[in-house]
Amino acid sequence: MKLIIQPTDYTCGQTCVAMVSGQPVDKVRKIFKEGFGKKHWFGEKTSTKDVVRALRILKVRSRRKINRLKKGETLPAFCIVRMRMPRVRWSHWVVFKNGDFFDPWFGKNPKDWPDRFRPTSYLELL
Repeated sequence: MKLIIQPTDYTCGQTCVAMVSGQPVDKVRKIFKEGFGKKHWFGEKTSTKDVVRALRILKVRSRRKINRLKKGETLPAFCIVRMRMPRVRWSHWVVFKNGDFFDPWFGKNPKDWPDRFRPTSYLELL
């Protein structure tokens, strides 16, 4: 899998779908906009439902629901992960594959993630 850097703020989810599907980000963004067309004051929104729908359209197999990451639990070998920072309202999407994080904003296995940035849930890819 190749790392793709997100083209704009708030397109981390679309970029993660592009990485795992091997499709261009522009094509994936069109799928997101056609399906739901959600816009928020801060830009494009990426819900779990949007991610699952786009993966299905692109024929990437995944679970239908996101799983909360329990304390002490490890991530599956291949998944899209929702990350959270304390005191920040929105989340950030990254891909985890075979022990490596592919972050569309910070790069592969970033050493400069914000303090206390952590995975909270994941969508397993099959």
